[in-house]
Amino acid sequence: MPTLFWPYNSVEVNAQVGDALQEGLFTLVSGPKSFLAPARSVTVLRFDAACMRPSDSRAMTAAEFLSTRKSTALEHMWDEPNTFMLLDNHRVLHARGDASAEPDRLLYRIGFDVPKAAKR
Repeated sequence: MPTLFWPYNSVEVNAQVGDALQEGLFTLVSGPKSFLAPARSVTVLRFDAACMRPSDSRAMTAAEFLSTRKSTALEHMWDEPNTFMLLDNHRVLHARGDASAEPDRLLYRIGFDVPKAAKR
C-alpha cells in the first residue's frame, strides 16, 4: 500500500485556482467541532474530501482542482521494513492508499514543531 504525496507548487496553478485555494471557504468537520477555513493559507495547504465540504463557489473550484491532483501524486511504496518518511504536513498534500488488504498494519506517527526562527 503506497503513501501518495503531492508537493504544492504555486507555479503550476493558474490565477483562478490560486485565488480559489486561498479565498474559497470549506467547512471542516472535526468530531463535534466544525470551522471554516481555506484550503491554502500562508503556511498551510490542506484538503481531505472526507472532512472538508466546499462552502462557496471558490471552494468548489479548489476542491475540483485538488481532487484531480491524486492522479499526479508521487507514490512511496513501503517495500523495506523499518523505513520512515519525513514531510512537512502543512506544505505537502498526502494520503494513504487502500489499507484494507493489510489489516494488521501498524503505523506510528510522531509530530514535532520547529521553532519559527528555524523555519526559513
